[in-house]
Amino acid sequence: MGSRDLDITQDVLNWDEQMFDLYGIVQESRKIGYETWAKAVHPEDRKLAETELQQAILGIKEFHTEFRIVWHDQSIHTLQAHAVVQRDDAGTAIRVIGVNWD
Repeated sequence: MGSRDLDITQDVLNWDEQMFDLYGIVQESRKIGYETWAKAVHPEDRKLAETELQQAILGIKEFHTEFRIVWHDQSIHTLQAHAVVQRDDAGTAIRVIGVNWD
């Protein structure tokens, strides 16, 4: 299991060491861009995973999903993801904090 923290306002995604292991990515920095995550998601699952994340950010639903990722060696792995959205005083989403596990 790995944890992540997406700072929506800065477009910075922080991963712990376990997240890099889950995604088969060599850790160069704990801070990565949203695109790093999106590129790792299996092309057939990306639209649904991104839609579910956006629905959580908009407050339409909670973020609980499952999707496949593709490692650099082209092996496919299935992850579950759960997250909560933090909002400012005006109700605007500012962070998404959650976990992934295989």
